Amino acid sequence: MRWTKQGRKNIKNCDIYWSGDTNKRSFGAGFEVGERLCRQVRVFTPAVERLTAIRIKATFFNISFICAHAPTEEKDDEVKDTFCEQLERTYERCPRHDIKVVLGDFNARVGQEGVFGPTVGKFSLHNGTSPNGLRLIDFVGDRNMVISSTRFIHKKIHKATWLSPDRNTRNQIDNVVIDGRHASSVLDVRTIRGPNIDSDHYLVATKIRTRLSAAKTKEQKEQGKLDVEKFQSQQTATRLSHL
Repeated sequence: MRWTKQGRKNIKNCDIYWSGDTNKRSFGAGFEVGERLCRQVRVFTPAVERLTAIRIKATFFNISFICAHAPTEEKDDEVKDTFCEQLERTYERCPRHDIKVVLGDFNARVGQEGVFGPTVGKFSLHNGTSPNGLRLIDFVGDRNMVISSTRFIHKKIHKATWLSPDRNTRNQIDNVVIDGRHASSVLDVRTIRGPNIDSDHYLVATKIRTRLSAAKTKEQKEQGKLDVEKFQSQQTATRLSHL
């Protein structure tokens, strides 16, 4: 989003939350929240022009979404380092027990190298990882997260998220990242090519289903298994018959 300053605005049935430059329309990040979820927004945290976060109340867990717009590969390392530091601070501010989802334009290509398999999967559009991709993998790996965008089998046209101006090059540089313990909650990630959004990027759709934890309480653990053999004894049968 190339809106200036920071804020919230209602447009028809949606709420727009954004964080942009103070005066110029160079960069920006934001969220469009549909009518069904407007009342579920708990906190909106505008960080900088390239980062913003929002917290949504879900059924079983609250979800913290971070929208990112990373510098391109051509930017100086100093600019990239600054962005990485800001992203880390934004992530650390999210409540500990929330599901954390980081998404947006990372300007990063992640490849199919086997060494990155647990973090990236094996269905990326690209064979090799770019320098920005290595930065993204470092951020993800240090926090036990996974890149969901490259973990599902799709046709190449449903993986590419950006089309070059000459319309000859397609890259997968927009990604969805989630905490490793909730990775199974992501059911699918794919590119939607139909809508005209007046951009050289395609829409990326993610299907997420939250689940209840199967962890047992302390009381349940202490109960242990039932001794069914006792129900077969004559002594037990006699005692129960007098109840």
